[in-house]
Amino acid sequence: MPLVRQILRRLGYRRNSGKCSKVLLVCTANVDRSPMAEFLLKKMLFDEKLSGVEVFSRGVTAIENSLMSEIGQALLLSEDGIHAENHRSKKLQKKIFRKLTLFGDGILSCRFTEREVSIFYG
Repeated sequence: MPLVRQILRRLGYRRNSGKCSKVLLVCTANVDRSPMAEFLLKKMLFDEKLSGVEVFSRGVTAIENSLMSEIGQALLLSEDGIHAENHRSKKLQKKIFRKLTLFGDGILSCRFTEREVSIFYG
């Protein structure tokens, strides 16, 4: 959880500030990495009783409304008790990207080849 808190602080999150921070998690298809990260981050925030953070995911080349992979769903359910069967992929739209960067919210890329999460600021 310290890493999550550190990332949120870098995004300008302050507990009880009244400002809703937005975190967008991005991967290629939005059927594995970014939705898994979205569900896990939401669970971590809930478990730590951190509110005021909106978390969502998109795919750069996503085919709209595809199901999350069965492997990803099984991992989330077996390891964390998270039901992800209702997830449907969504493509990253330019207007969402512009809006997030304009207001200084965070965009995290979920890259398979990297061990670190990349954080981009507007």
